[in-house]
Amino acid sequence: MYMKKTGFLAGFALFTVILSRILGRESAFVERFYYGGLYQVFRIIYDYTLGFLPIPMMYIFIFIIGFCLYIIIKAFLKSDKKGLHRLKRPVRILVNVLSILILCFYWFWGFNYNRQSIETTVGLDYSKMDTTDLIQQYESTVAALVDLNTTFNKEEKVEAIRKNPTEFETSCRKSLTNQLDQLSYYTNGRVRIRRLRPQGALLRISTAGIYWPFVFEGHIDPGLHPMTWPFTMTHEMGHGYGFTDEGTCNFLGWLGCINNDDPFIQYSGWIGYLRYVLSNLRGAVDDDAYRDLYGNLPSFVKTDLSEIREYAMRYPDVMPAIRDVFYHNYLKTHGVKGGLINYSKVVKLVHAWELKQASEVQSK
Repeated sequence: MYMKKTGFLAGFALFTVILSRILGRESAFVERFYYGGLYQVFRIIYDYTLGFLPIPMMYIFIFIIGFCLYIIIKAFLKSDKKGLHRLKRPVRILVNVLSILILCFYWFWGFNYNRQSIETTVGLDYSKMDTTDLIQQYESTVAALVDLNTTFNKEEKVEAIRKNPTEFETSCRKSLTNQLDQLSYYTNGRVRIRRLRPQGALLRISTAGIYWPFVFEGHIDPGLHPMTWPFTMTHEMGHGYGFTDEGTCNFLGWLGCINNDDPFIQYSGWIGYLRYVLSNLRGAVDDDAYRDLYGNLPSFVKTDLSEIREYAMRYPDVMPAIRDVFYHNYLKTHGVKGGLINYSKVVKLVHAWELKQASEVQSK
């Protein structure tokens, strides 16, 4: 009986993985029936039940995984069988656990990797972007930061988000869902973003935030500079609302932040975006040109960028090369072109978005 259950779970997990590969990327079927159907049901059920709990469900997940490992080790140590027969029960439990994790990953969120891209559904063409366009993005971003810099007190806002991050989480959610509504995407549920402790746990693996599909929640590292929290929270909310592509979630993070009523949240979106613009410029122009561009930044912007880096450097990476190889290949396995480079696609998406907006204004 136990072997049959193990075989069924493993078979169903294998079928699920194969089904994901068969459906492929840009699947209209997944867009309509999974994202527009089953995923919305899961989203609503979770957000209006366990989503109200005061603690991150990630801790419960870690406890469950730890308990499963304890059961596996206990089964091995207590077995009175010899040789490979001693591994029979522990391996069966391990296969069951892994099968359940695979099933939960895909059915709770992972099939969203097969969805149609935002470029397809919204109509964003970023194929024509060149270095001149990139420099224009740099200039317009700096101009936006200059305009916002005197509209709020940074020290007060930083302290306010430290004391009451939930208020900012609610504001970011409202702004993002307003933008998703305008783009004709679903906004069911109320995606939660939790602060994951111990502080620095995510930063030590070069990650500012993470969406964990097994618990339907996003998480940010409280070791981040609070100025970056709104952009990071909105990015992770993008994952929670069914978007898997990292560049797309950066775009949604930017779009949600810059359309927020709070100038501090707007500033977070622009400073977060500027970091990707600068990263792209570093690879697009020569060293002298990049130094000139960076040197021409307003002093307050350079100060903010320096403080953001200093916050992150408090928590040095643990095995960064291994982390990059693992996540890069994970993204490519799930059809995310470029792997880790995909994060920087936000610059092309923003440029395409602005062109689309300008075209629509001219056509009216």
